[in-house]
Amino acid sequence: MIWPQHGHAENKPLIFAACVVGGLLVGVINNVAERHRAEAHDLTEAFADAMQAEVTAPPASRVIAGRAALGIASLGFGAPLGPEAPLIALSTQLSSRLAGVLRITREQAVKISMAGAFGALFASPLVAVAVEGEIAQSKGSSLDRARAMGPEIIAAVVAFVVFIKLLPESDSHPFVAPDSIDPGLTINLLWCAVAAVLAAGVGRMSDLLIPKVRAFATSRIPGGPIALGVASGAVLGASALVTPLILFSGHHETQGLLDGGRSTAELIGLSFLKVGLVIVCLAGGWFGGQIFPLAFAGAAIALAFGQIVDSPSTMALAASGYVAACVVSLRKPILVLIIFMFLFPASTWLAMAISMGIASTLMPKQSVDHGGAH
Repeated sequence: MIWPQHGHAENKPLIFAACVVGGLLVGVINNVAERHRAEAHDLTEAFADAMQAEVTAPPASRVIAGRAALGIASLGFGAPLGPEAPLIALSTQLSSRLAGVLRITREQAVKISMAGAFGALFASPLVAVAVEGEIAQSKGSSLDRARAMGPEIIAAVVAFVVFIKLLPESDSHPFVAPDSIDPGLTINLLWCAVAAVLAAGVGRMSDLLIPKVRAFATSRIPGGPIALGVASGAVLGASALVTPLILFSGHHETQGLLDGGRSTAELIGLSFLKVGLVIVCLAGGWFGGQIFPLAFAGAAIALAFGQIVDSPSTMALAASGYVAACVVSLRKPILVLIIFMFLFPASTWLAMAISMGIASTLMPKQSVDHGGAH
Protein backbone atom coordinates (compact mmCIF):
# COMPACT_ATOMS: atom_id res chain seq x y z
CA MET A 1 0.00 0.00 0.00
CA ILE A 2 2.85 2.42 0.74
CA TRP A 3 6.18 1.30 -0.64
CA PRO A 4 6.92 2.07 -4.30
CA GLN A 5 6.60 -0.61 -6.92
CA HIS A 6 9.06 -1.01 -9.78
CA GLY A 7 11.09 1.97 -8.66
CA HIS A 8 8.29 4.53 -8.91
CA ALA A 9 7.12 6.58 -5.95
CA GLU A 10 3.35 6.65 -6.47
CA ASN A 11 2.50 7.55 -2.86
CA LYS A 12 5.03 10.24 -2.02
CA PRO A 13 3.32 11.66 1.09
CA LEU A 14 2.82 8.18 2.53
CA ILE A 15 6.41 7.19 1.77
CA PHE A 16 7.73 10.24 3.59
CA ALA A 17 5.34 9.69 6.50
CA ALA A 18 6.32 6.01 6.79
CA CYS A 19 10.01 6.90 7.05
CA VAL A 20 9.32 9.52 9.73
CA VAL A 21 7.10 7.13 11.70
CA GLY A 22 9.85 4.52 11.44
CA GLY A 23 12.34 7.02 12.82
CA LEU A 24 9.98 7.81 15.68
CA LEU A 25 9.63 4.12 16.55
CA VAL A 26 13.39 3.66 16.39
CA GLY A 27 13.85 6.62 18.74
CA VAL A 28 11.26 5.39 21.22
CA ILE A 29 12.72 1.87 21.30
CA ASN A 30 16.25 3.18 21.79
CA ASN A 31 15.03 5.54 24.49
CA VAL A 32 13.35 2.71 26.40
CA ALA A 33 15.72 -0.20 25.82
CA GLU A 34 19.23 1.15 25.32
CA ARG A 35 19.24 4.89 25.91
CA HIS A 36 22.88 5.04 27.02
CA ARG A 37 24.38 2.92 24.25
CA ALA A 38 26.45 5.22 22.05
CA GLU A 39 27.76 2.75 19.44
CA ALA A 40 26.10 2.47 16.06
CA HIS A 41 23.73 -0.50 15.88
CA ASP A 42 25.48 -2.05 12.87
CA LEU A 43 27.22 -5.23 11.78
CA THR A 44 30.38 -4.36 13.70
CA GLU A 45 28.35 -4.16 16.89
CA ALA A 46 26.57 -7.43 16.08
CA PHE A 47 29.88 -9.28 15.60
CA ALA A 48 31.29 -7.81 18.81
CA ASP A 49 28.18 -8.77 20.77
CA ALA A 50 28.35 -12.30 19.33
CA MET A 51 31.94 -12.71 20.50
CA GLN A 52 30.99 -11.42 23.93
CA ALA A 53 28.06 -13.82 24.08
CA GLU A 54 30.52 -16.72 23.71
CA VAL A 55 32.09 -16.07 27.10
CA THR A 56 29.68 -13.97 29.17
CA ALA A 57 26.14 -14.30 30.39
CA PRO A 58 23.52 -13.26 27.82
CA PRO A 59 21.91 -9.84 28.13
CA ALA A 60 18.63 -9.30 29.90
CA SER A 61 15.41 -10.25 28.14
CA ARG A 62 14.52 -6.56 27.94
CA VAL A 63 17.63 -5.88 25.87
CA ILE A 64 16.99 -8.82 23.52
CA ALA A 65 13.35 -7.83 23.03
CA GLY A 66 14.37 -4.23 22.43
CA ARG A 67 16.94 -5.27 19.86
CA ALA A 68 14.34 -7.43 18.07
CA ALA A 69 11.83 -4.58 17.97
CA LEU A 70 14.53 -2.18 16.80
CA GLY A 71 15.51 -4.48 13.94
CA ILE A 72 11.91 -4.95 12.83
CA ALA A 73 11.17 -1.23 12.93
CA SER A 74 14.39 -0.34 11.12
CA LEU A 75 14.03 -2.81 8.26
CA GLY A 76 10.26 -2.58 7.93
CA PHE A 77 10.23 1.19 7.62
CA GLY A 78 12.64 1.43 4.73
CA ALA A 79 16.08 1.93 6.28
CA PRO A 80 18.91 1.41 3.76
CA LEU A 81 20.36 -1.34 5.93
CA GLY A 82 20.64 -5.12 5.69
CA PRO A 83 19.02 -7.76 7.92
CA GLU A 84 22.27 -9.53 8.78
CA ALA A 85 23.08 -7.48 11.90
CA PRO A 86 19.68 -7.98 13.63
CA LEU A 87 19.65 -11.65 12.64
CA ILE A 88 23.13 -12.27 14.06
CA ALA A 89 22.36 -10.35 17.24
CA LEU A 90 19.11 -12.16 17.93
CA SER A 91 20.24 -15.66 17.00
CA THR A 92 23.46 -15.51 19.02
CA GLN A 93 21.90 -13.88 22.07
CA LEU A 94 19.01 -16.34 22.17
CA SER A 95 21.25 -19.36 21.56
CA SER A 96 23.60 -18.32 24.36
CA ARG A 97 20.61 -18.49 26.72
CA LEU A 98 19.81 -22.02 25.48
CA ALA A 99 23.36 -23.35 25.79
CA GLY A 100 22.70 -24.91 29.19
CA VAL A 101 19.51 -26.60 28.03
CA LEU A 102 21.31 -28.03 24.98
CA ARG A 103 24.28 -29.10 27.13
CA ILE A 104 26.83 -27.32 24.99
CA THR A 105 29.11 -24.40 25.73
CA ARG A 106 28.08 -20.82 24.99
CA GLU A 107 30.85 -20.64 22.40
CA GLN A 108 29.48 -23.66 20.55
CA ALA A 109 25.92 -22.35 20.71
CA VAL A 110 26.89 -18.95 19.34
CA LYS A 111 28.98 -20.37 16.49
CA ILE A 112 26.28 -22.83 15.45
CA SER A 113 23.56 -20.16 15.51
CA MET A 114 25.72 -17.73 13.51
CA ALA A 115 26.45 -20.38 10.89
CA GLY A 116 22.74 -21.12 10.62
CA ALA A 117 21.89 -17.43 10.35
CA PHE A 118 24.35 -16.88 7.51
CA GLY A 119 23.39 -20.13 5.79
CA ALA A 120 19.76 -19.04 5.59
CA LEU A 121 20.30 -15.33 4.97
CA PHE A 122 22.71 -15.75 2.08
CA ALA A 123 21.28 -19.06 0.83
CA SER A 124 24.69 -20.74 0.94
CA PRO A 125 25.88 -23.32 3.49
CA LEU A 126 29.46 -22.62 2.39
CA VAL A 127 29.26 -19.25 4.09
CA ALA A 128 29.55 -21.14 7.38
CA VAL A 129 33.12 -22.05 6.44
CA ALA A 130 34.02 -18.40 5.94
CA VAL A 131 32.24 -17.42 9.14
CA GLU A 132 34.34 -19.91 11.10
CA GLY A 133 37.54 -18.86 9.38
CA GLU A 134 37.19 -15.09 9.68
CA ILE A 135 34.72 -14.32 12.47
CA ALA A 136 34.73 -17.14 15.01
CA GLN A 137 37.91 -17.34 17.02
CA SER A 138 38.58 -21.06 17.23
CA LYS A 139 41.55 -22.35 19.19
CA GLY A 140 43.75 -25.36 18.63
CA SER A 141 45.23 -26.97 15.53
CA SER A 142 43.81 -26.81 12.02
CA LEU A 143 42.51 -30.36 12.42
CA ASP A 144 40.76 -29.43 15.65
CA ARG A 145 39.14 -26.42 13.98
CA ALA A 146 38.04 -28.56 11.03
CA ARG A 147 36.40 -31.06 13.38
CA ALA A 148 34.73 -28.24 15.30
CA MET A 149 33.18 -26.93 12.10
CA GLY A 150 31.06 -30.06 11.64
CA PRO A 151 28.09 -28.85 13.74
CA GLU A 152 28.27 -25.42 12.14
CA ILE A 153 28.18 -26.80 8.60
CA ILE A 154 25.23 -29.00 9.57
CA ALA A 155 23.49 -25.95 11.03
CA ALA A 156 24.10 -23.97 7.84
CA VAL A 157 22.74 -26.79 5.65
CA VAL A 158 19.65 -27.16 7.83
CA ALA A 159 19.08 -23.39 7.76
CA PHE A 160 19.42 -23.37 3.98
CA VAL A 161 16.84 -26.17 3.65
CA VAL A 162 14.46 -24.33 5.98
CA PHE A 163 14.95 -21.18 3.89
CA ILE A 164 14.03 -23.02 0.69
CA LYS A 165 11.01 -24.73 2.29
CA LEU A 166 9.64 -21.54 3.86
CA LEU A 167 10.26 -19.38 0.79
CA PRO A 168 10.10 -21.75 -2.20
CA GLU A 169 9.53 -18.90 -4.66
CA SER A 170 12.31 -16.71 -3.27
CA ASP A 171 14.97 -15.78 -5.83
CA SER A 172 18.32 -15.92 -4.08
CA HIS A 173 20.20 -15.08 -7.26
CA PRO A 174 18.16 -12.30 -8.83
CA PHE A 175 20.68 -10.44 -10.97
CA VAL A 176 20.41 -10.54 -14.75
CA ALA A 177 21.92 -8.34 -17.44
CA PRO A 178 21.19 -9.86 -20.86
CA ASP A 179 23.42 -7.41 -22.74
CA SER A 180 26.42 -7.86 -20.46
CA ILE A 181 29.58 -9.35 -21.98
CA ASP A 182 32.06 -11.62 -20.22
CA PRO A 183 35.19 -9.51 -19.55
CA GLY A 184 37.53 -12.43 -20.24
CA LEU A 185 41.22 -11.55 -20.39
CA THR A 186 40.55 -8.24 -22.12
CA ILE A 187 40.72 -4.55 -21.30
CA ASN A 188 37.33 -4.95 -19.62
CA LEU A 189 38.98 -6.96 -16.84
CA LEU A 190 41.29 -4.01 -16.23
CA TRP A 191 38.27 -1.71 -16.05
CA CYS A 192 36.78 -4.01 -13.41
CA ALA A 193 39.98 -3.67 -11.39
CA VAL A 194 39.88 0.13 -11.61
CA ALA A 195 36.19 0.08 -10.66
CA ALA A 196 37.14 -2.00 -7.61
CA VAL A 197 39.44 0.79 -6.42
CA LEU A 198 36.60 3.31 -6.71
CA ALA A 199 34.16 1.02 -4.91
CA ALA A 200 36.72 0.38 -2.18
CA GLY A 201 36.91 4.15 -1.68
CA VAL A 202 33.14 4.26 -1.17
CA GLY A 203 33.32 1.47 1.41
CA ARG A 204 36.22 3.12 3.21
CA MET A 205 34.34 6.40 3.40
CA SER A 206 31.45 4.66 5.11
CA ASP A 207 33.80 2.88 7.52
CA LEU A 208 35.43 6.13 8.55
CA LEU A 209 32.30 8.22 8.93
CA ILE A 210 29.82 5.89 10.68
CA PRO A 211 31.44 5.95 14.14
CA LYS A 212 32.34 9.65 13.92
CA VAL A 213 28.86 10.79 12.88
CA ARG A 214 27.18 8.49 15.42
CA ALA A 215 29.41 9.84 18.21
CA PHE A 216 28.70 13.43 17.17
CA ALA A 217 24.95 12.83 16.96
CA THR A 218 24.65 11.22 20.38
CA SER A 219 26.85 13.77 22.16
CA ARG A 220 26.12 17.06 20.44
CA ILE A 221 22.59 16.99 18.99
CA PRO A 222 19.93 17.77 21.62
CA GLY A 223 16.74 15.80 22.15
CA GLY A 224 18.10 12.32 22.77
CA PRO A 225 17.25 9.11 20.86
CA ILE A 226 13.72 10.18 19.87
CA ALA A 227 14.88 13.42 18.22
CA LEU A 228 17.67 11.57 16.42
CA GLY A 229 15.28 8.92 15.17
CA VAL A 230 12.72 11.39 13.83
CA ALA A 231 15.36 13.60 12.19
CA SER A 232 17.04 10.66 10.45
CA GLY A 233 13.64 9.34 9.34
CA ALA A 234 12.83 12.72 7.80
CA VAL A 235 16.13 12.72 5.89
CA LEU A 236 15.43 9.18 4.69
CA GLY A 237 11.90 10.09 3.60
CA ALA A 238 13.03 13.20 1.73
CA SER A 239 15.71 11.19 -0.08
CA ALA A 240 13.20 8.48 -1.00
CA LEU A 241 11.10 11.13 -2.76
CA VAL A 242 14.10 11.88 -4.97
CA THR A 243 14.63 8.20 -5.80
CA PRO A 244 12.93 5.28 -4.02
CA LEU A 245 15.78 3.06 -5.21
CA ILE A 246 17.74 4.02 -2.09
CA LEU A 247 15.17 2.46 0.26
CA PHE A 248 15.91 -0.87 1.94
CA SER A 249 19.15 -2.85 1.83
CA GLY A 250 19.91 -2.61 -1.88
CA HIS A 251 19.98 -6.38 -2.49
CA HIS A 252 16.97 -6.55 -4.80
CA GLU A 253 17.33 -2.89 -5.78
CA THR A 254 20.62 -3.73 -7.51
CA GLN A 255 18.62 -5.13 -10.39
CA GLY A 256 17.35 -1.59 -10.98
CA LEU A 257 20.94 -0.54 -11.58
CA LEU A 258 21.60 -3.45 -13.96
CA ASP A 259 18.46 -2.67 -15.95
CA GLY A 260 20.24 0.42 -17.25
CA GLY A 261 18.69 3.68 -18.38
CA ARG A 262 20.57 5.80 -15.82
CA SER A 263 23.19 8.37 -16.61
CA THR A 264 26.69 8.39 -15.18
CA ALA A 265 25.79 11.31 -12.92
CA GLU A 266 22.71 9.47 -11.62
CA LEU A 267 24.72 6.38 -10.78
CA ILE A 268 27.35 8.40 -8.93
CA GLY A 269 24.62 10.26 -7.07
CA LEU A 270 22.94 6.98 -6.08
CA SER A 271 26.22 5.63 -4.76
CA PHE A 272 26.96 8.59 -2.52
CA LEU A 273 23.34 9.04 -1.47
CA LYS A 274 23.13 5.40 -0.39
CA VAL A 275 26.29 5.69 1.71
CA GLY A 276 25.14 8.99 3.14
CA LEU A 277 21.81 7.53 4.22
CA VAL A 278 23.48 4.49 5.77
CA ILE A 279 25.55 6.90 7.86
CA VAL A 280 22.54 9.08 8.74
CA CYS A 281 20.33 6.15 9.74
CA LEU A 282 23.01 4.47 11.86
CA ALA A 283 23.76 7.83 13.48
CA GLY A 284 20.03 8.14 14.21
CA GLY A 285 19.90 4.79 16.01
CA TRP A 286 18.45 2.54 13.28
CA PHE A 287 19.60 -1.10 13.43
CA GLY A 288 20.96 -2.99 10.44
CA GLY A 289 24.00 -4.26 8.57
CA GLN A 290 26.17 -2.66 5.92
CA ILE A 291 26.82 -5.59 3.57
CA PHE A 292 24.20 -5.01 0.90
CA PRO A 293 23.93 -1.21 1.24
CA LEU A 294 27.67 -0.85 0.63
CA ALA A 295 27.48 -3.45 -2.13
CA PHE A 296 24.75 -1.41 -3.83
CA ALA A 297 26.85 1.76 -3.55
CA GLY A 298 29.91 -0.06 -4.86
CA ALA A 299 27.97 -1.45 -7.82
CA ALA A 300 26.57 1.99 -8.67
CA ILE A 301 30.00 3.66 -8.72
CA ALA A 302 31.46 0.74 -10.70
CA LEU A 303 28.70 0.92 -13.31
CA ALA A 304 29.20 4.69 -13.55
CA PHE A 305 32.88 4.11 -14.31
CA GLY A 306 31.89 1.45 -16.84
CA GLN A 307 29.83 4.03 -18.69
CA ILE A 308 32.75 6.45 -18.74
CA VAL A 309 35.08 3.89 -20.37
CA ASP A 310 32.22 2.39 -22.42
CA SER A 311 32.68 -1.13 -21.07
CA PRO A 312 29.97 -3.69 -21.95
CA SER A 313 30.84 -5.96 -18.98
CA THR A 314 28.13 -4.54 -16.74
CA MET A 315 27.63 -7.70 -14.67
CA ALA A 316 31.35 -8.08 -13.91
CA LEU A 317 31.62 -4.38 -13.07
CA ALA A 318 28.71 -4.61 -10.63
CA ALA A 319 30.16 -7.76 -9.06
CA SER A 320 33.55 -6.07 -8.66
CA GLY A 321 31.91 -3.11 -6.97
CA TYR A 322 29.95 -5.43 -4.69
CA VAL A 323 33.07 -7.20 -3.46
CA ALA A 324 35.45 -4.26 -3.16
CA ALA A 325 33.13 -1.95 -1.21
CA CYS A 326 32.36 -4.62 1.38
CA VAL A 327 35.86 -6.09 1.72
CA VAL A 328 37.47 -2.77 2.57
CA SER A 329 34.80 -1.97 5.15
CA LEU A 330 34.16 -5.34 6.77
CA ARG A 331 37.79 -6.54 6.51
CA LYS A 332 36.63 -10.12 5.93
CA PRO A 333 37.68 -10.85 2.30
CA ILE A 334 36.91 -14.57 2.06
CA LEU A 335 33.52 -14.18 3.71
CA VAL A 336 32.55 -11.39 1.33
CA LEU A 337 33.74 -13.28 -1.75
CA ILE A 338 31.86 -16.46 -0.84
CA ILE A 339 28.66 -14.54 -0.10
CA PHE A 340 28.66 -12.76 -3.45
CA MET A 341 29.86 -15.66 -5.60
CA PHE A 342 26.35 -17.07 -5.26
CA LEU A 343 24.73 -13.86 -6.49
CA PHE A 344 26.62 -13.50 -9.76
CA PRO A 345 27.38 -15.89 -12.65
CA ALA A 346 30.66 -17.79 -12.84
CA SER A 347 31.83 -15.53 -15.67
CA THR A 348 32.29 -12.74 -13.10
CA TRP A 349 34.24 -14.75 -10.52
CA LEU A 350 37.69 -13.87 -11.85
CA ALA A 351 36.86 -10.17 -11.72
CA MET A 352 35.48 -10.65 -8.20
CA ALA A 353 38.64 -12.44 -7.04
CA ILE A 354 40.81 -9.66 -8.44
CA SER A 355 38.59 -7.08 -6.74
CA MET A 356 38.93 -8.95 -3.46
CA GLY A 357 42.71 -8.84 -3.78
CA ILE A 358 42.73 -5.14 -4.61
CA ALA A 359 40.38 -4.25 -1.77
CA SER A 360 42.40 -6.39 0.65
CA THR A 361 45.47 -4.26 -0.03
CA LEU A 362 43.43 -1.13 0.64
CA MET A 363 42.04 -2.31 3.99
CA PRO A 364 43.23 -0.30 7.00
CA LYS A 365 45.94 -2.02 9.00
CA GLN A 366 44.05 -1.43 12.22
CA SER A 367 40.30 -1.51 12.86
CA VAL A 368 38.57 1.82 12.83
CA ASP A 369 37.19 2.73 16.23
CA HIS A 370 33.53 1.81 16.33
CA GLY A 371 33.02 2.85 19.87
CA GLY A 372 34.73 -0.25 21.20
CA ALA A 373 32.72 -2.71 19.08
CA HIS A 374 35.51 -4.80 17.54
